[in-house]
Amino acid sequence: MTIQASDTFARGNQSGWGTASDGETWTETGVGTLSISANSGLISSLATDTHVQLGSKTLTDQDVSARVAIANSGDVVGVQARFSAGGGNTTTYKFLYYGGGVHLNKANAGTNTQMTTATFTMVVATHYWMRLRCIGTSLYGRVWQDGTMEPTTWTTTTTDSSVLSGGFAVLANGNTASGISIDNFIADDLIVPVSSPQNTTVIATGRDGKTSATGRDGKATARGH
Repeated sequence: MTIQASDTFARGNQSGWGTASDGETWTETGVGTLSISANSGLISSLATDTHVQLGSKTLTDQDVSARVAIANSGDVVGVQARFSAGGGNTTTYKFLYYGGGVHLNKANAGTNTQMTTATFTMVVATHYWMRLRCIGTSLYGRVWQDGTMEPTTWTTTTTDSSVLSGGFAVLANGNTASGISIDNFIADDLIVPVSSPQNTTVIATGRDGKTSATGRDGKATARGH
């Protein structure tokens, strides 16, 4: 798998998110206030969704993850795949935390639909990892507490064919104006490189007891006695 976008957020405290650690820029859709504090990106967005997209690459199959921490029990936070925005409306798949659970949702030109739900409780000011994977029409969401092993099973899954491709983003919607924390953002393409076959040598022994070596190209490379 090749990383297509990433940001550690390891940079000085500042207003806005500046340039990501991979050299790409973040683009905001919404009215939230962005800042960096203690090597974490903060989104202050009172009672409204703020989306922030990293870079401009688009993919079909992708895996998007980030470490998050809510500031209040009523906060909404998550990662988004196949993300696009136009005219203030978004089209995307989302893996979100809110209302005492995690959910796979979709937005189509700004119209939101909750597709799945799984019970999960985040503790305020505690870090968790969220991962969203899209492969064709299959969607997968996983959440786990920072400092513990990533589960081998998915927290929630579904299928959908509404959103075909797009970029990578995060989402936050605060219950108060306190900042929701996001860091260690990574998006990759799920493509596994295929190694070129090596020119291996096959050793054979004939009836006469003599050995011969044949390369992958079929040519004899040596003959022993």
